[in-house]
Amino acid sequence: MQICQMRSCIRQKNYVDNWEKMKRNHIGCLFWGPVGTGKSFIAGCIANELLKQEVTVKMTNFNTIIDNIFPLADKTEYINALASYQLLIIDDLGVERNSEYALGIIFSVIDRRIRSGRPLIITTNLPLKEIKSETMLDKRRIYDRILEMCTPMYVGGASKREALASMKMEKAKTLLNTNRGEEECE
Repeated sequence: MQICQMRSCIRQKNYVDNWEKMKRNHIGCLFWGPVGTGKSFIAGCIANELLKQEVTVKMTNFNTIIDNIFPLADKTEYINALASYQLLIIDDLGVERNSEYALGIIFSVIDRRIRSGRPLIITTNLPLKEIKSETMLDKRRIYDRILEMCTPMYVGGASKREALASMKMEKAKTLLNTNRGEEECE
């Protein structure tokens, strides 16, 4: 197992083992790093372990939140419902639309979460340096609040998806008895 993967497993276990303290002190995590390194997997493992302990957890992303909230007359009720979970996990920060409307919703969710006093875990491919040096005011307000609540933790290593895709390609070649898909059909 790579050192980065081992560190990630230790972080995940420590977060779950110290859940009561994390909750009491309003401590969340910002898992950041390259694509495919296991940030969402770590967050999902934390969610699953806490769910086994009957902790209420919601794992979602801002695109889903924005899509769900758009048709609602009472957006505040939806945002308050998100704040009611003992742990909220937002996956893939940074892939959402950058419209004024979307950024307003994101700000409202993050700000309400802070006021709820409950932990938040966020995953992102955005480099921490970019998060800390954002110049756009709306994003800077969001990122500043996230960094107040969430301890940044780098999750590096090779892309697990890339490695898995390569293994599947080799398996498919064997099963289909092909040579890189170059055979012609008659």
